[in-house]
Amino acid sequence: MEKTFVKIFDSIGAKIIFPAIPTIWFSFFAIFAPSYEKLIVQGKLTALAIILNIIVFIVVVFYIVASIYCQSVKQKQKNVDEKTYMSILQNLDDANIFLRNKQTNVLFEHEDSNYVSDYRSNINVLLMLLVKCLSEVTNVDESKFVASYFYKFKNDGWKIINSDGKHKGVDVSIIEDKSSVVSQLIREDSAIFYLSKEEANKKGNYFIDERDKEQKEICESQMGSIFGLNWSISNQISGDVILSSIITVATYGEQICDSEDVRIKKVIIDQILKMFENPFLFLAFDYVESLKKRENQHVTKQTGDKV
Repeated sequence: MEKTFVKIFDSIGAKIIFPAIPTIWFSFFAIFAPSYEKLIVQGKLTALAIILNIIVFIVVVFYIVASIYCQSVKQKQKNVDEKTYMSILQNLDDANIFLRNKQTNVLFEHEDSNYVSDYRSNINVLLMLLVKCLSEVTNVDESKFVASYFYKFKNDGWKIINSDGKHKGVDVSIIEDKSSVVSQLIREDSAIFYLSKEEANKKGNYFIDERDKEQKEICESQMGSIFGLNWSISNQISGDVILSSIITVATYGEQICDSEDVRIKKVIIDQILKMFENPFLFLAFDYVESLKKRENQHVTKQTGDKV
């Protein structure tokens, strides 16, 4: 309602019509009222003239108040946008600092480092930073978010990392269900945003997990929202998939916003998730290079032993 009001009174038409009304009316009144008995009798305003002038005056006051209100709403939105932008930058900066520290620590790591364990723990840190950023921007408590990262290298099977470490109902098997969001993202290679899990489920576009059932049956609250992106990367020349990766983020018990909000959707998909994509992919490529390095060291050691 607020946005509709601002859209109407901040339009070019409203800016032309409302200021023109008093100008036209008082010009008309000054020229024609003296010779029109229903407006002026013996130099005095009639009841009709007084009523019409009051109406015009009310219109002028209403437009002034509406203009001030529109400006305050726009300023409020500007402040929200600035806060959102700063939150995204701060959390993204935290992610980049984490990655830089990780690169520094690699110089002091021993050769027997557990590459798989390190990769999963590093991804988990990024997932928590992503959740923190989303919570700050949407004002939804962090505890209601679960971010899940599905990934697959070459011919390996799909693996999953959840922001809360272990999450009931969200595991790799969910990929097999065609109604799951991650399955849709793998097939469609695009972005998905469902404000209401219930509505998405009715259309066959969402697979209800265990926590959803608890929210609905035990807590008697709405299931929440879910969105995600396909972050897979292919070789531009051969077309071979270098890394298959999907990010999904779900809320439980509370929707991202009360109603369909194009701005929120755009901020989440086009800003937050897009900006967090590079740190995730950096870790993925770093992980692949670490595995290659370990394989080369193993081959070199075997060759040396034979010699």
